[in-house]
Amino acid sequence: MLKSDKTRKERALGLRRLYRGMLGTESKAPVRDRIGLSMVYTPGVAEPCKLIKKNPDEAYNYTSKGESVAIVSNGSEVLDLGKIGALAALPLLEGEAAILSELGGLCAYPICVNTEKVKEFRFVLENIAASFGAIALFGAAKEFYEEVAEKLELDVPLVRYESILDEVFKRRGATTARQKFADSCMVMPGFLNALIASGATGVSHVVTYAATREIDDAMKAIGGYSTAAVDFSLAGRVARVCADAFNASGAGRRRVDVDALASRINRHVYEGANANVEFASVPYDDAHLMQAALDFYRRHRGSNRTRAHMRIVDRDAIDVVGGYGAICAAQEIAADPAKAYEYTAKCNTIAVISDGSAVLGLGDIGGIAGLPVMEGKCVLFKTLAGVNGHPIVLGTQDAEEIEKLVALISPTYGGVNLEDVKAPKCFDLERKLKETADIPVFHDDQHGTAAVVLAGLINALKLTGRKAAGTTVAMNGAGAAGITVARMLLKYGFKDIVLCDKSGAIYEGRAENMNPEKEEMAKITNKSGVKGGIAEAMKGRDVFVGVSAADCVTREMVAGMAPKAIVFALANPVPEIMPEEAKAGGAAIVATGRSDFPNQVNNALIFPGILRGAMEAGAKDVNDEMKLAAAEALAACVPESELSVCKILPGALDLKVAPSVAAAAARSAVAGGTARAGVDPEEIYNLTAAFTYENLDRRKAAPVEQAPEAGTEAGEEKG
Repeated sequence: MLKSDKTRKERALGLRRLYRGMLGTESKAPVRDRIGLSMVYTPGVAEPCKLIKKNPDEAYNYTSKGESVAIVSNGSEVLDLGKIGALAALPLLEGEAAILSELGGLCAYPICVNTEKVKEFRFVLENIAASFGAIALFGAAKEFYEEVAEKLELDVPLVRYESILDEVFKRRGATTARQKFADSCMVMPGFLNALIASGATGVSHVVTYAATREIDDAMKAIGGYSTAAVDFSLAGRVARVCADAFNASGAGRRRVDVDALASRINRHVYEGANANVEFASVPYDDAHLMQAALDFYRRHRGSNRTRAHMRIVDRDAIDVVGGYGAICAAQEIAADPAKAYEYTAKCNTIAVISDGSAVLGLGDIGGIAGLPVMEGKCVLFKTLAGVNGHPIVLGTQDAEEIEKLVALISPTYGGVNLEDVKAPKCFDLERKLKETADIPVFHDDQHGTAAVVLAGLINALKLTGRKAAGTTVAMNGAGAAGITVARMLLKYGFKDIVLCDKSGAIYEGRAENMNPEKEEMAKITNKSGVKGGIAEAMKGRDVFVGVSAADCVTREMVAGMAPKAIVFALANPVPEIMPEEAKAGGAAIVATGRSDFPNQVNNALIFPGILRGAMEAGAKDVNDEMKLAAAEALAACVPESELSVCKILPGALDLKVAPSVAAAAARSAVAGGTARAGVDPEEIYNLTAAFTYENLDRRKAAPVEQAPEAGTEAGEEKG
């Protein structure tokens, strides 16, 4: 191997190790305080969901769908590398996504599909399409693409990467597949922006010819195709001429304002601006929160975006991020699949997946209407623990199809967070995914809620002088959260729990409104055989936990509980009983799910850290022991000196929480033998803290690297 080739390879791979892949995510606006958190996630996120439910096209205005593309590959025919497999294609997809993000202001998500079967590949595209403004296939043969596309009906444009590059660069004469891929940065950022904006169903020669002319003119102005310079204005220019051509041909579903499109791209490229130019129309305060949230989502087109881990300033950087550097990483992974965790962002990236069947308090609103929630969830993963989250909403609510789809796209990710999947489907779905997937799968609505509730109760018991084994509990709500909370409390050591649903207390022999999960709970709870509704279940009990419905508990019901009662009224946005009413009934400690009252039980205290810890530890599952360890670590984040009836849990934006939870989960995985060899929980704590406190989205120890040899052009081999 020539020395210059060796230097380039070592540098490219070293930087991939340092940055943990070349693609990350970030919030489109910083989450600084409770108001910011409430706009990005609950309760403000409900507002764009409602709009999209009424009119799905509003997703283009209120989420990143209006500027997002999925780059999809099965690795069956990648450049001149041939068949390398889906996982080995990941660094190429990541590199291209990073370039599209930085040079075109796009939210670009790589997706590796682990199948060469046309029907299965088509199934994946059909069921992920709602998440994106366009889908681009890469690394698949033209014949395969044509067969997939033949019977495919999508509401978003579908193109083949290589076909667009072939058309645009055919006037250059003899050009290799690698050269075209290396120069895709000239074409695809602008072209894909125009494609998404127009919603075009086909790409004519008029469009590609317009792009060719614009690129040729730009290259002449800066010294030709061999130059190391990058024309950062090119994406806006190419987008303008392609959008003009889409408008003229009538192929687009929407007529594009070409000036506005070019202006948006240029603002991103030159100013780093995510938002449109207009400012908020209402104050950032509780009284105007819902309107402020709606303004925010429209102004930014959602809350989550992708970004390159490395600054793209010239062709040398492009060569490292995409091009030659990505090819080197692909070859390494093809030879040793485990190196995907070393050379891509897989090690720190999760898919946030939902079918939209149980979104917050909105119910079954469907996948696309739930997209703002999934984006907000991704923002919290990144803000609180430095985990990259990719939002994916599905076109199916069938459990078997969801299981199949997750298995097919799992090579892309280090973990899966299931979100807003209704009960009882979620229980069986999660169980099956845990059996089949080789990455951790976590259903936050179940386990995140349960772990935070347990953490809060651990501290509440301290303050009221109780022990878990002797504490009696009444619970209202037997869906995903309620059943899992009950199971975790039993696992921790609570002995006496009565679980209620809409039909009243659950007990062995009850026939009405039962399912297999409730049948199982009937066997291990309500040992005293309590019957009747929640009012009867609460009589004389020490603790009430509600994950149910608004205003279903009264002051009198709380008064009938044991002295120094503990009330967790967690229904959102209106709790089972308001805190002042519960206090008036004699409750010593009250917690809710709301940020405007003390003791907020917020899943964000658990899910970012526990998944970070699981992925860093190389655990294949988030088991019960890890969840219990995470809950105990969370409880310990409130020092004894600060513990009070108004502070049993840390605030949702307490930066010490995620590192502590991540380290505890990793420590438990090590103790249980489910972690990979050599895991150091303290290193995981430090790595997570480096992001939360320093915004350091890479390893602290930089690799030894050398600059390119003098006289060697970026992307050019020295002979």
